[in-house]
Amino acid sequence: MPTIPDLFAQCSIPYASASSSRVAFVTFGIDNQGAFATPQEIAEAVWTPWEDNMIPRTDSNVVVGPVHVQQGTGSGINSGDGTSIASGTSAANSPPPNVALLVQKQTGLGGHANRGRMYLPWSCDESGLDEAGRVEPTVVSATTDAFNALLADLDTAGVPMCILHTGAGVPARVLSGACEGLVATQRRRLGRG
Repeated sequence: MPTIPDLFAQCSIPYASASSSRVAFVTFGIDNQGAFATPQEIAEAVWTPWEDNMIPRTDSNVVVGPVHVQQGTGSGINSGDGTSIASGTSAANSPPPNVALLVQKQTGLGGHANRGRMYLPWSCDESGLDEAGRVEPTVVSATTDAFNALLADLDTAGVPMCILHTGAGVPARVLSGACEGLVATQRRRLGRG
């Protein structure tokens, strides 16, 4: 479990598909530079950049949101949800939810603790993948561009993305990201029965 210091928060964005009984979550840390007072305000500040950059890349059979926020207060955690939701707008024929695009997050600091990754389920058409799980270069490039635009928009909104560490230390700010050229898998996202 990451440590959430004062003025930082962890955001979890649910992805619910009509074709799956399980909900997938995209989770990341933010620096509350906009000094939003409540988890709900943080959630709505995160939502607009997410909607602008990630919803167009998400399968139209998937409902995204609302953003859940755990806000560090220095003396504990405040939790709350935003109110905004949207369906994806991509006409993709997506692979199963355990097959996701993987974005590697980079900071200006070295070491394993200062790197991160983000799985993006239902964010690629099956035609953009080959039989070995390689992602088409155009999909890699478009996803990388969308992620880096997301970072810029989060920064403008006063909630820049960061890496929340499992131990002590100041969370590292995410400066850029790159989509991997091979899909990533998470077995627990496949439901049984």
